[in-house]
Amino acid sequence: MQNLILVPADQENLNDTIKTIVSFSEVNNILPTAISDKLRERVNNDDGFYCWAIQRGGKQRIFEQMNDDIVIFKPNGQPSGEGNYQYFKYKGQVIFKTICPDLGRHLWSSGSNWDFIYFFQTIAKIKIKHHRLAKELHYKNDKPRILAGTIRVDPVKLHQYVPNENLNAFLDSIDENSENYSSPNNDVPGPEPTDQINVIENSDELNDLIDEFADLVEEIGDVFAKKLNERNHGSLVQEFYLKLGCSRRQIQFEMGHIDVLIQAGRKSIVNEVKRNQNLNRNDHKTLGQAYGYANRNNFSYVMISNGDFYAFFDLGNGTGYEENFKYEFRLTNLQEEDIDKINDLKRILGIAENNE
Repeated sequence: MQNLILVPADQENLNDTIKTIVSFSEVNNILPTAISDKLRERVNNDDGFYCWAIQRGGKQRIFEQMNDDIVIFKPNGQPSGEGNYQYFKYKGQVIFKTICPDLGRHLWSSGSNWDFIYFFQTIAKIKIKHHRLAKELHYKNDKPRILAGTIRVDPVKLHQYVPNENLNAFLDSIDENSENYSSPNNDVPGPEPTDQINVIENSDELNDLIDEFADLVEEIGDVFAKKLNERNHGSLVQEFYLKLGCSRRQIQFEMGHIDVLIQAGRKSIVNEVKRNQNLNRNDHKTLGQAYGYANRNNFSYVMISNGDFYAFFDLGNGTGYEENFKYEFRLTNLQEEDIDKINDLKRILGIAENNE
């Protein structure tokens, strides 16, 4: 079943890329050729495309998990208060996505860091009351709130309350612009029932960490969008350790069969680098290579990475990959729990102590 993404939208940005089609000629010199060709194939429309984005440091996990999801937009600045409804007014289905900071800077003047971009072939005008959507999905009706950030509706609710798991038909039934609209028994203005949009603000420490790696995240976007070779991904890994606090003397690049070695005596970390954008900690082939190099040199730690995703293994902790696995994180989607992981890496490498 498709996911349903709810998006609060600045009117100016809506005008730029949702209410107005973006022509390919406008972005010919911005989008890499390979990405442009794939987009043209998916859009199947020579006139252009529609698009939206998630900011760096925002909800990248939603972006990463997007496939053919349905997105509905709720324009900001609608009247609020007693007797006024809040509406979702535009709908599109995601057909393609990419990371392209240059395109984000070109398209949207309101806000910044619109790096994680997703595309639509068409945009439909809709008229869906916020409180009606929340009521149909059985969200609580106890606190009046505006839509405070991009969210993905709980898939469990979609499975429970969307008839026949047909999301488009469900949205049509509550869309006042649709001929399939079904009036509710008691549709009166009231507080916005939006417990699903309880957005938790980042801690200052997490924001500092995101800022620390902001330039690197932009480089990651460029390398991934242009599908550069493995050496470029290795350079991303080197840059990560430099930003972590390692000295250049500690970092050995392409040392024999080891892609990146971080030298710290027995605590040295063997980094096996792949350009696979879907790399995960269960990639046993990649782990086998890294473990072989680590065992032959009597090193204690292994990291597998594509420059964005990192999975860390402690060879002294039990036997086998699962017991050795310690943690993973993604630089383009840092979370509160990743703070301790980054600090643990610094501790292992003696960086925290050296910087005090």
